[in-house]
Amino acid sequence: MKRQARDITRIPNNYQLLRDKLHINNYIIQSDSFISPYHTLNGTSSTIRAAINAIKYTSGQYSIREYFYETSAKDYSYTLITANSIIQDQWPAIVEIHFTSLGKALDPYSLEVCNFRLVFFKEDYNKDIKGHIERRCPKALESDFYLVSKVEGNSDEGFKFFQDRNEVATVSPIEQYREKRDIAVNDDSPFSSLIPGLYTIYYDYLKRKSHAQDLTRIPKIYQLRWNSWYWNDYNYVIESTVYTPFAISDIYELNTNNISILNYGENSLTTRAIINAAQYTSGYYEVQEFFYKLGSQDYFDTLTTTKATIQSLLPGIVEVSFTTSDKVLDPYALEACEYKLIYFENFEGQIKRRCKRAFEDDFYMISKVSGSTYWGLQFTIGDDNSKLSSWTSAVDYWPSPRRRDVMVYDDTPFPSIIPALYSVYYDYVAKNR
Repeated sequence: MKRQARDITRIPNNYQLLRDKLHINNYIIQSDSFISPYHTLNGTSSTIRAAINAIKYTSGQYSIREYFYETSAKDYSYTLITANSIIQDQWPAIVEIHFTSLGKALDPYSLEVCNFRLVFFKEDYNKDIKGHIERRCPKALESDFYLVSKVEGNSDEGFKFFQDRNEVATVSPIEQYREKRDIAVNDDSPFSSLIPGLYTIYYDYLKRKSHAQDLTRIPKIYQLRWNSWYWNDYNYVIESTVYTPFAISDIYELNTNNISILNYGENSLTTRAIINAAQYTSGYYEVQEFFYKLGSQDYFDTLTTTKATIQSLLPGIVEVSFTTSDKVLDPYALEACEYKLIYFENFEGQIKRRCKRAFEDDFYMISKVSGSTYWGLQFTIGDDNSKLSSWTSAVDYWPSPRRRDVMVYDDTPFPSIIPALYSVYYDYVAKNR
């Protein structure tokens, strides 16, 4: 009797994980109350088995409250917190999981008296998050954590958990309804049934955490223009439709110099950012972005997200950094890295990058730049720099001053603001060299 404590976790081997209806940061585990480990959930009436509540969502702390049912009862007889989890704010991201009944089970190798760690890491900026499961059973005199399962997949397509080469658990692809997933855990799994559910939750948490709330949101398709026709106005404006994708050739007639009326019209251009010449003589610019709520034409906040400073004119070297880089957990997130814009004497150029939080000490080239701001710029990538990743169009002088279109493709190795800043400093270097 001592081997199974009354309040030990009883999450079944087969269950569904879905978001709470009322609290989107919380999750529900449901299954048939007495489902067979190999029985599917389709067509059965589901019973809530646990609530996974975000105690402090910003710090990644969750509490798992389970509902316990008597053999033939439809209503639970009691509810208890059986586990707690918290994530360390560092990279690789490590989640520690502790069961509250650690000291109440006699068997020192019982999974519920062991500690578990979920370890998440990335190998490059454009790669999926990877992870594995570690375990330590202190009652069995184990002092160190060791690997018990490798994980493959992602939160959209589902996960597979392996012990050596054997598949021991699966998480189905995500469904639109409350982000529901089906989870199945084998009897011989080296971890308790709760672990795949928590792995899925923290994987999603890390994806959202990788993008701070006030992170740059410059779209991939936009227009860049001078702020005005005045010769001593060195500011630039970035405009686009708020959320609707558009063909640039279809919206020329919608552009205007008057920022105050940009929000009117069915597909009117909206000011997304101002590139301010904070100290023009020293070549210091700041990017002030405007943040909009979904479906709203009025911005709810404006923040400085990017800073750029010129270091030299020959060759032209500009350093670019993002003000929220320290808030991004993913060290390979593009906004967590630093950039250099290089302008050679013939006005060919390069984009260089360094991700210090990914332990990169030196800047290295990620893109070659050719062309001019007048005729258009081309940003190419690849070993032979033959793949076009971004471009700007030739300058159009009417109806807006020196307007050009900007396109940034999905696999571009730098944030969407970089082509705009490269254009701004191209003009600066050409004028002041």
